[in-house]
Order: sequence, then structure tokens, then C-alpha cells
Amino acid sequence: LDELLDDPGLLRHEESWIEATLTDPVRPAEPMARLAERFPYTLSLVFDPERGDDDPRSSYAQRLAGRTDQQIAEDFVAHVRGGSGPDEAERAVLRGAFEDVRVDATAREVTP
Repeated sequence: LDELLDDPGLLRHEESWIEATLTDPVRPAEPMARLAERFPYTLSLVFDPERGDDDPRSSYAQRLAGRTDQQIAEDFVAHVRGGSGPDEAERAVLRGAFEDVRVDATAREVTP
């Protein structure tokens, strides 16, 4: 936030309609009010702090990035069971369910 408020290179945007994304690790005090002092036409303020994937405060989407549906489902099973993941038969059921969904979605895309 301080960078947005202090950057002289942003002078030309002070009368523009803007959306700002704050990446501060901790949410600043009164960010919208402070931003609107310099940029009165601020339409939207997004808070998306830069955090590592292992940070428990990272977003759900960040924690799932790069993982397959199968991995996510297996981790969910382990979570609700208190750490005990699915056995091979349960993995096969999950795999089959995902395959059925993909086939159904593909069929709907192809059917006029």
C-alpha cells in the first residue's frame, strides 16, 4: 500500500478508475480510505498477500495449484479421517469417478 501511495510514477493514474491489489503480508489499516485519498476513483481493492505454498495463511487456490483432482480428493479423504488416506480400492473408485465426469463433460462438449 505504501508503494502505491508514494510512487511518483503513478501520478498520471490519480484521476483514473482503478482496481488495486495489495500484496502486503499483513493487511494495512484502513487501506481503502488511504488509497482513495490519492486515487479517488478506486473501484476495487483486492487483498492478495504474497505467501509461500507452505504458509497456512495462503489461499486455498494457492495450496491446490498444480495438484490433480485425484490428489486433492485423496488428501480430503485423509483429512476427514484424521490422517488415514484412501486404500487402493478407494483410490480406484475415486479414479473411476473422475474418469466418468471427464467422459460426460467431453460428450456434452461434442454433442451439438
